Amino acid sequence: MLQSAKIIGTGMATTGLIGAGIGIGLVFGALILGVDCLL
Repeated sequence: MLQSAKIIGTGMATTGLIGAGIGIGLVFGALILGVDCLL
């Protein structure tokens, strides 16, 4: 039971990091596109 909880916790943490990475990527992508349009 404890082992499966550890595996689930690791999976959730990894998914959270991936989600944060995607969010940061979208923000910087939009920022770069916005700056590119201004120049």
